[in-house]
Amino acid sequence: MLFVLAASEAVAGVEADIEASVVFASLNDTAIPGDEGTRISLVDDLSISPAPAFRLRLGYLAGQLVWPPLAASRPTAPPSRPKMPRACP
Repeated sequence: MLFVLAASEAVAGVEADIEASVVFASLNDTAIPGDEGTRISLVDDLSISPAPAFRLRLGYLAGQLVWPPLAASRPTAPPSRPKMPRACP
């Protein structure tokens, strides 16, 4: 298995992922009904050879999206105190 992690800026565009692997049966035993019934082994009873498997995923990235309730804003200074009028002497 190969794991790749990458970080990049979000830009708009088309993206595609292609995966390929081999599928094979190694263990496929069951009993019908439950644990007490007739034992069946699909690997031993059937002729199953390895087969290729492919997956293609296409998508479109719409660019950077921000949901307004989660948007961060720059902190502002607290409002200044209002000036009170002077009392007449």
